[in-house]
Amino acid sequence: YEKIGAGLPSEVEESRQALLWVLNAADGETSLLDVAERASLPFAVVEDTALLLEEAGLVREHRR
Repeated sequence: YEKIGAGLPSEVEESRQALLWVLNAADGETSLLDVAERASLPFAVVEDTALLLEEAGLVREHRR
């Protein structure tokens, strides 16, 4: 995940944690807000990370 992580904001540790949490929770049922709350991370960091993962083709948006 270092290649993807290179584009993350300067809060490197938060961004790495968000990356791992989003990938782990990418089940089509868990929202980004749920991830942020469970991980105790700012929603903006989780959302930015999810967008980067989507651009890399690793996750996609799931509409309920």
